[in-house]
Amino acid sequence: MQQDRPSPAASAPVVIYDAHREARVPSAEPAPEEHYVPRYAGAIQDLCAKHPLAGDLATSFPALLFALANGYGTEQQRAHVLARLDAGARLKEMARDLGLPWWLRRLRGNAFVRPIPRLPLEGDDFRRRIASLVPAGDTSGQLFLKQLGHAFAIGDAEWVLWNARHPIDTERLRKYGLRQLLHAWHWACHHPDTVLGSFVTARWCATMSIDRAAEEAQAWERRLELHLLLGDGRADIWVPEKNVCGYQFVALRTGEDFAAEAKAMTNCLDHFAERICANASRVFSIRKDGVPVANVEITPHEDDPQRPALNQLRGPKNERAGAAVWQAAHRWLGEQALPGFPGPGHSTREEIRACRDAVWQPLLADISDAPDFAKAMRLMVTRIYGSVGTLRAPERVRYGLALR
Repeated sequence: MQQDRPSPAASAPVVIYDAHREARVPSAEPAPEEHYVPRYAGAIQDLCAKHPLAGDLATSFPALLFALANGYGTEQQRAHVLARLDAGARLKEMARDLGLPWWLRRLRGNAFVRPIPRLPLEGDDFRRRIASLVPAGDTSGQLFLKQLGHAFAIGDAEWVLWNARHPIDTERLRKYGLRQLLHAWHWACHHPDTVLGSFVTARWCATMSIDRAAEEAQAWERRLELHLLLGDGRADIWVPEKNVCGYQFVALRTGEDFAAEAKAMTNCLDHFAERICANASRVFSIRKDGVPVANVEITPHEDDPQRPALNQLRGPKNERAGAAVWQAAHRWLGEQALPGFPGPGHSTREEIRACRDAVWQPLLADISDAPDFAKAMRLMVTRIYGSVGTLRAPERVRYGLALR
């Protein structure tokens, strides 16, 4: 027995076309300006209204649309590229005429939160190497574009590629300003005839890791800080140098003295600049036949600030000093004629800042055509040296010191 089969007409759904309903359905494709942050949406919208074909760039080449709408290049360049756009020119040709790197095509519209900085226009090899490093996310793209603009303002294409390969997370960047410090150190590496360059001991190379570069940059910063804070050296060493029990007690006066002693003894003496500048202590190298064997720090005595006290006495690598060194150090201090301890003095911020400004001026002048980067660099310099010569709160309380 055969079963009744429904007819095709009965099983197929009936579709009624409603032109009014179709007109009410919003387009799935967002407007060109919606691909960008609100701050620049108005300029994008105005450009697309004058040049309808520009709207397609929001998805095919967001950087080119952003550049044309926000003053990239010269007015003549933009007018020429817009004319070519209206005529249907190829994207790569328009980017070349505007001077816009082709590899920026990989960035989405929301990555552009500030004017596009000057970036390398290198050959096929550079484009291939940088293209694989462009991030996909909007936030990471924003940071990527900013960092590369800063890198090119102070270095060459190799420095740009190195920075692209070694991103720094935003928390570390915000807390320590490490990226700006690396840029400054890199500039100093390539300008050995400047004061900044004179304190570089290990120069940057493209194969250097981010950790090694950060270590060298921070060591360079400490040597520079010693120079800024100690200047030509401290004439007031509180107690005289002397030979005792076969050991020579030699005062460390200049930044070069501290840097050399820290290297010879493998310790942190190159961190002592603020303490010396604020007159919180003095440091002596204890030497045997001219060779450093220990370091001693003297400070005002806690019970009697008019008398010195041994605060630290350490051998190489901060190991404990031997008994003979201890005996010599106490005898050296005990033999001093102490009509009255000099007591804490003062260092002026004006002198330090004048020296700082003179030291950093060549670098800041070199990046003056990159205002955003110059501002970030000035903030870093202020952060590092804005309060130089002052001690942390516990040390100020302990020593009763102040800075004019």
